[in-house]
Amino acid sequence: MLERTTCSALGAGLGLTVGAPTGLYQDGSGTTADTAIEVDPSAARRLAHCFALGDAALAGLFPDADPVIWPEHFDIALGADEVNYGVSLGDAFEPEPYAYVGPHTPRQGGFWNAPFGATRTIRELGGVLGITAFLEQGRRLAVDARGLDTGPERWTLLQFVSGGG
Repeated sequence: MLERTTCSALGAGLGLTVGAPTGLYQDGSGTTADTAIEVDPSAARRLAHCFALGDAALAGLFPDADPVIWPEHFDIALGADEVNYGVSLGDAFEPEPYAYVGPHTPRQGGFWNAPFGATRTIRELGGVLGITAFLEQGRRLAVDARGLDTGPERWTLLQFVSGGG
């Protein structure tokens, strides 16, 4: 366990500057870059694993995009065509890590199971292929709802994972 370290010290060890963008986020834990924290290695590995799964799934669907770890939610995500895609480590909505698709305009139907869009737990999805298939299905449904052509190439991974055509 890393005891009595700080976010600044952890960031420095990784070659990163730690800090929230000034004036952008009002919510948060109240922890500053120099607040003493303790890190449980087992929990840290689990969180890093979830971030790695999310990053791999997002990179597979959006190879030209750069996912961001957002400080106010501590999730890895990106936005495309007015839809947010990402993996959260858990929050007040869902306590365990989950993937999500969040269209800027609400959608209707069985896929959309959350007030902000759709979610599935990482445990339920099982890994990168499951997360990618879920995000791809959300992208297809969100784009279809706007009346845009998703193109046949967007079905390839979803069909593979689900056993379809």
